[in-house]
Amino acid sequence: TVGPIPVVIATASSTTVCIGDSVQLLSSPNGGMSPYSYSWKPSVNLNNPSLQNPHAAPTFPTNYTVTVTDAYGCTADTSETVFVQSMPYATWGTWTPTLSCDGYVIPLKANVSSNGQTVIWNFGDGTGATTYPPNTNGGTHIYQYNNTYMCLRQMDQDRRKTNVFML
Repeated sequence: TVGPIPVVIATASSTTVCIGDSVQLLSSPNGGMSPYSYSWKPSVNLNNPSLQNPHAAPTFPTNYTVTVTDAYGCTADTSETVFVQSMPYATWGTWTPTLSCDGYVIPLKANVSSNGQTVIWNFGDGTGATTYPPNTNGGTHIYQYNNTYMCLRQMDQDRRKTNVFML
């Protein structure tokens, strides 16, 4: 007796990931006769291509195909594409500190990649600001003491630190 031919649905826990992150590929077989075996391709950057739901860490957009084989040797396949977003980046804009009666006045500006969504400023003295591109101006900040401050400009997962030295 031959049972129904298996059918499989493939999805991903997310269809877009940042480079360096992983996503879980999900397969749902139906019909046919269990137990099922699984084969995901391409197998590069998969934790185990023989698992029903492996983890993938693609470095470029990848179309993953799963082939499910049931106990009778009948097969079904389907695929899911995972897109990869490049990591956003930010660089310091040009700034020139000036001295005022209140302290050192520093205009802060970041140059942000087109896929940057949020710039978080930490001025190193317990204060900060959040900006959203295209406005990446961290504002003007006043440092009141001669000291060394660690200014942090964070963008999504990309953290870059620059020291601001006050003499």
